[in-house]
Amino acid sequence: MKKRSKFFQAGFSLIEIMIATGIGLFIAAGIATVYVSSKETYALRDQISEMDESARVAMKALRTHLERAGYSSNANPQLENYLLPSSFSPSSVICPTGQANIINVNRIANSSDGQSIGTNALTTNQIMARADTIGVSFLADDQLLDDCTGSSWKNRCMIDPEASISTSVSQTPNAQLMRRVYSSFRVQKNTSRQNSVGDGIPELVCGGSLNTYSQPWAQGIENMQLRYGIDNVPSTIPSGQKKQWQVDDYWTATQVTANDAWDKIALVQVALLVRTMEPMFEQAESKVYQLFDQNIVTNDRYKRAVYTTTIYLRNVAR
Repeated sequence: MKKRSKFFQAGFSLIEIMIATGIGLFIAAGIATVYVSSKETYALRDQISEMDESARVAMKALRTHLERAGYSSNANPQLENYLLPSSFSPSSVICPTGQANIINVNRIANSSDGQSIGTNALTTNQIMARADTIGVSFLADDQLLDDCTGSSWKNRCMIDPEASISTSVSQTPNAQLMRRVYSSFRVQKNTSRQNSVGDGIPELVCGGSLNTYSQPWAQGIENMQLRYGIDNVPSTIPSGQKKQWQVDDYWTATQVTANDAWDKIALVQVALLVRTMEPMFEQAESKVYQLFDQNIVTNDRYKRAVYTTTIYLRNVAR
């Protein structure tokens, strides 16, 4: 009688299983860490790209419309209030069409400094309250006739844009006012759109003379600081030549008003504080941002950056 062979099967011991499980968990944790880190890096990169794009759009809008300040068509003299002084409020007049040249006067901001709020860490609302505002005006014609909202003057005021101001005034006393187009910029919060933590999105908006509502231009713009380049020292103009601007001082709107120098501005320096739409840091971080002579202190989870440019007022008569 043959004996059956005995086969012994050896499995993993408890210690081996524990070691294998530990190694597997370690590898999984490493993969998860790399994944989370990569995801956060990509999210931060996307938010920074969005910040750069918002700043680019905002700067382009400001440059396009601020450079129109003082454009006087075929009127040679320099326009008064090509930059709207801090105390200025535009007047609305009725055009030959029966419509007013300004739809909503309250949408037009003048050129003023923001509020002065402490030096401690600021909330988004406080940062926006410290933002400056700026307003400009020009005379419309067939070549240039829309405000910063994209609305057209020609559809409302049909005075012949080819006629000279002196001829128009003899025909219609308010001819120059009818041809005035206003554009202004300020920072405000979009309360109808919130991010993932319930914060409203700050925006750069424009208010024009030809639109009932303000027009948002760029998101994430949290603060705007402005400095005005002043040609404050009289210079001799050679016979037969036009005046050339020479910037002697850089002033705030308050300083320009105090020195009655709104008709001496040759350029505008702009500094924008731009914020990510979503919080980017795990914990609140204290930061200080320099916008000209203004220090803005923050202590939250948002990433920010400062963007600056200089805009020359090319259409101001020299």
